[in-house]
Amino acid sequence: MIIRSSKETFKSINEILAVEPSTAMMNVAMDLLDGVNGITWRRFLNENLENKYDLVVATYVLNELTNVQERLR
Repeated sequence: MIIRSSKETFKSINEILAVEPSTAMMNVAMDLLDGVNGITWRRFLNENLENKYDLVVATYVLNELTNVQERLR
């Protein structure tokens, strides 16, 4: 998985934002990553986040955006 391998490779990664629109897939990922600290889970990208993250994983999320302008934002 991207998150686990990234944390193992780059020791400076502490805070991770994981974006997964599917509740079922998020539950699977949370089970697989049980014991990995520093992950914040969200169902949608939110440009108004106050926190800063070392890594943002948003696989397949761009496909959910309806137009090019939203994807480039």
